[in-house]
Amino acid sequence: MKNNYKGKKVSVLGFGRSGKACAHLLLNVGAKVFVSDSSKHPIHDFKDQTRIEFEFGKHTERVFDADIIVISPGISLNHPIVLKAKSKKIPVIGELEFASHFIENPIIGVTGTNGKTTTVFLIKKMLEFAKIDSILCGNMGIPLSSIVEKLKPSTVPVLEISTFQLETIKTFRPWIGILLNISPDHLDRHKSFQEYIDLKLKLLSNQTNKDFAILNFEDVAVKNANTKAKKLFFSSNSKFKCLSENNFSVSDFPILYVKDGNIFWKHDKLFSINELNCKWECLLPDYLAAILVGKLFKLSTNLILEGLNSFDGVSHRLEDIGTIEKVRFINNSMCTNPQAFVSTLHSFEKPVILIAGGKEKKVDITPIAQAINKCTKYTVLIGETSEKISKLLEVKHDSASTMEEAVNFAYTFASQGDTIILSPGFASFDWFKDFSDRGEKFKEAVSQLKKCNKRLCLAKK
Repeated sequence: MKNNYKGKKVSVLGFGRSGKACAHLLLNVGAKVFVSDSSKHPIHDFKDQTRIEFEFGKHTERVFDADIIVISPGISLNHPIVLKAKSKKIPVIGELEFASHFIENPIIGVTGTNGKTTTVFLIKKMLEFAKIDSILCGNMGIPLSSIVEKLKPSTVPVLEISTFQLETIKTFRPWIGILLNISPDHLDRHKSFQEYIDLKLKLLSNQTNKDFAILNFEDVAVKNANTKAKKLFFSSNSKFKCLSENNFSVSDFPILYVKDGNIFWKHDKLFSINELNCKWECLLPDYLAAILVGKLFKLSTNLILEGLNSFDGVSHRLEDIGTIEKVRFINNSMCTNPQAFVSTLHSFEKPVILIAGGKEKKVDITPIAQAINKCTKYTVLIGETSEKISKLLEVKHDSASTMEEAVNFAYTFASQGDTIILSPGFASFDWFKDFSDRGEKFKEAVSQLKKCNKRLCLAKK
């Protein structure tokens, strides 16, 4: 473990999960810690509170009395306090970068606009099944700082990494970097889509020829990523044509692909898609990326298949929460951007009853409206984007003022055999704490509906 922080003065900006984990680790390595959070945030749940100085409700000049500043992912590099720190020549890094300074274990890092959480859970399940010591952390709610002191030399950290975390990396280097896809997202924070692309590609920027990059062959920006790492590709396109178009032999090209309902690695058939417990077509790329990790660990085909099939899903990601009078309910609250939204709706064989909408992210919503018009029989709109989406819809739809009302509207319209899905397509911060809170509110509303055991007919204004 490297420790260049002993005796250093470190300001930690933001005191959510990552800020608390960062402060705890800093204290344990002998740093002098000052915490600053702009929200009026209680500190009673931080056991080391007597060992730090702190301020809440504002950022003051006290922040700059530091050798280094560590910021939480929610704080943009364009935040005035960060820009002022840079003008004062004070180094600013993120929690992920900071924690990586203490880790020498080979890291698996996963990013992409969609599929990150599912992919890291798939990898963890597969490694667990193969009795390879690993630990999940990162953007899925467990800060890297919080696992540093738990690592054994043999432990493989499996990280979900967001663009916000990639903004502040300087030396962070994954042994295996996985880039699933890139589509417009978070344009309310980033200046342009190109800036967003460049940030995603930073995952691979510090890799060497001893590392590996697992890349989506069907995404041009991903496929052409610049990295010194050895590249392995995956393609979920059943009409895969790269061999004939590029005139090279499949046996010489490191690609995992789908052909005639089977999954092939180079020229070798591994198993059929039917043998894989992948319930939703839109999740197949995540499974393919995980399979390539298995190949790098030299796992047998049977071990890869059995490990992946031990995965039973992620909360809020196409989570089946049961039926009421043969009407099925699916919680897909984790869907927060157009690409995920469109691919999700196209995964259903027949039109669905949809609950969608949320906080504006300054992305083009045309694909969302087109998918709703094509793939739904009825839609309930929620959140601040309701009116904007409504203007583009041709199918029957209504707006609801609460999640409970949205669920009741959807159920009142449903017939036996229908599927009601919460798949928002937008961020959750207009009505909810986060996507998890939104998904839990959806599940609570469905639970209340089950207790009633009858259809609720509401007078619509």
